[in-house]
This record gives sequence, structure tokens and C-alpha cells, in this order.
Amino acid sequence: MASHRKWSPTGTRIAGIRTPALATAALTSVALLSQTANAAPSADSKPSIEEVEKKVDDLYHQAEAATEKYNATREKTAQQRKRVDSLLDDVAQRTEKLNTARDELGSFAAAQYRTGASAPDTATLLLADNPQDYFDQTQLMSRLTSRQKVAVDDYITEQAATTKKRAEASQSLQT
Repeated sequence: MASHRKWSPTGTRIAGIRTPALATAALTSVALLSQTANAAPSADSKPSIEEVEKKVDDLYHQAEAATEKYNATREKTAQQRKRVDSLLDDVAQRTEKLNTARDELGSFAAAQYRTGASAPDTATLLLADNPQDYFDQTQLMSRLTSRQKVAVDDYITEQAATTKKRAEASQSLQT
């Protein structure tokens, strides 16, 4: 049972010799492989005045082109924003009309619900006290029915137009 023995590192002598040798080799390679840096660039790499002026002109042209592109994009964005605002205003107006038409249809439906289902036309004519009153009432109901039909048609038209404008506004926002 060797577990109670004190552990002694092996190779201490070899590791002690190896460390200074590696440090010396590293320092020597750094000294031999490094190049000296010049304090000032050589006279050959100095650009001429014409080259500097040409470079400055090129940079001015690049800046001018970038500025024009920025201004064009900003103008396009402003126009797009106006268009989207106009479309959103139109959608709001159409939605208001749609809500008004929906309220009108609701009142027609409530009135029809309150009156209940009517008897067939033949039975109503036979049971009427005066046939002229029946025909007057039929004429009135016909006008009310056509008014309701117009209201339903208006509602459907407004709903389709509002949906189209909403899609158009959404499309404009995405571009």
C-alpha cells in the first residue's frame, strides 16, 4: 500500500534545466527575427502634390455623390411619408363611412326584428280591411326594401374600398 507514501516529483532536475534553455531560445529568436523600424518613411514613398490634389478631388467627388444620394433618399422618404399619411387619412375616412353604414344596417335589422315575420302577401291582401291600404303599405315596404338594399350595397362597396386602401397603405409602408 503505497498510498501513505509522500509523493516526490520525478524529473525535477530535467525541468529545471529545460526552463532556462527555452527562455534563451525564445529571446534569441525574437532578437534575430525582428526587423528594425524606420523612424521616418523614405523619400521614395512621399506622394507628390499632384497626387495629393487628385486624391483630395476624388474624395470631394465621393462626398458629393454620397450627399446627393442621401438628399435624394431623404426626399423620396418625405414623399413616401406624405403618401402613406394621405392613404391612412383616406382609410380613416372610409372606416368612418363603413361604421356609419354598419350602424344603419343594424337599425334596419333591429326594425325588422321588432316587426317580426310578416304573413304571405295573399293572406295579407285577403285579411286587409281596405285593399288600397294594402297596396299603399306594399309600396312603402318596397321603397324601404330598396333603401335597405342600397344601404347593404353601399356597405359592401365601402368595405371593399377600405380593404383595398388598407392593403395599399400597408404595401406603401413596406417599401
